[in-house]
Amino acid sequence: MRTFIALLIVWISIVVMPIHASANTADCSLGTLVMVVAHLDDDLLFVNPGISGKLKAGWCVTTVHLIGGANGANFDYVKLREKGTRLAYARMACVADDWTE
Repeated sequence: MRTFIALLIVWISIVVMPIHASANTADCSLGTLVMVVAHLDDDLLFVNPGISGKLKAGWCVTTVHLIGGANGANFDYVKLREKGTRLAYARMACVADDWTE
């Protein structure tokens, strides 16, 4: 069941809710790195420099965070952490921190 849920989350993140940095509309023809990590920041702490290398090479990157980090108690805190993650990805891709969903 956990595998099904993880695959469903990956499918939703790729097909239903893509988020792109508007300054760089990569066509993903070089490839796409898809990763699923438990917490916000796990990708930045444990998968880098793999992420930044792929972004700089022109790859697309999709990351699914399984846990938002506030246990439902403080949604504003979760949004700030998400904003920080988007900023980090924009900096790694050398594009403006300007996102659309």
